[in-house]
Amino acid sequence: MLPYDYYHEHLKMCQPKNGIKSQSESLGSVLMGDRLYNSPVVDNLPAAQLNKEEEGESLQLGISLGGEENGQIYVNNHWEITIGVHAHSEDYSEWRVVEVTVEPFSLSEKKTGEDCVQTALNGNKLWLDGETTTIPWSYSVKWKPSDTPWATRWDMYLKMSDTDIHWFSIVNSVVIVLFLTGMVAMILLRALHKDIARYNALEAQEDAQEDFGWKLVHGDVFRPPVHRMFFAVAVGNGAQLLLMASVTMMFAVLGFLSPSSRGSLSTVMLVFYVCFGSVAGYTSARLYKMFNGEKWRRNVILTAFLLPG
Repeated sequence: MLPYDYYHEHLKMCQPKNGIKSQSESLGSVLMGDRLYNSPVVDNLPAAQLNKEEEGESLQLGISLGGEENGQIYVNNHWEITIGVHAHSEDYSEWRVVEVTVEPFSLSEKKTGEDCVQTALNGNKLWLDGETTTIPWSYSVKWKPSDTPWATRWDMYLKMSDTDIHWFSIVNSVVIVLFLTGMVAMILLRALHKDIARYNALEAQEDAQEDFGWKLVHGDVFRPPVHRMFFAVAVGNGAQLLLMASVTMMFAVLGFLSPSSRGSLSTVMLVFYVCFGSVAGYTSARLYKMFNGEKWRRNVILTAFLLPG
């Protein structure tokens, strides 16, 4: 499902019983352009597609609308929705929804007057013949008890088959980086050894010789850059972004940022970015002073407004 306005009059989607009501928006929702309305959603959980294969069952985000076989397109027009509930009280008087899965099917139906005769779930598929086709849509709902507690209801979305880490690609990239780094290091070491040998050979000679090689650049390391103002501003803003990302990731790992809280990630990132503005100012001013800079007012203004602008 995409973040569109499904309650638009041209889509004719089913609306809640008491009408549409807007929900309170967080700062992150406002910045991201999210507008939340009440809808018949299953307890704020996204539906995961259930795939039954020979190796077993697997889950993936998003619901398949159809597919292609032998050059023909078919449509999944029937959804079998399974809702897992967990007992919230010891007397089983209250239940909570902890998982929602959807298994899509493509069903070829025969329509007789006002009645629809539905085939079995493993029957013929509904093929698109390239002409205008009337597609009958249907769904079925099943409820089942689940052992998944309410606190870990989001764990199933972190173990889906389509979100597995591509270890081969990662290892391949790491090997390439290490190989190229080793080649560059070997070239630099050979050049450095040659320069050192030439320096040692020239020490025995009394004639004055012009510096070359590494002696020409060894002093540049301690000289301030030409654009020291922008360098200091960039380092300060980089320190601010690094701290913001690190603290946000720490909060996410500790579980303070729940996926059910819409816009919480953007809100926390913005708050930490503002809080660590002092770190950016101190780092930029400190580095600029080390370079013997004198235009400190311009440094402060650029640090505060250059990157956000």
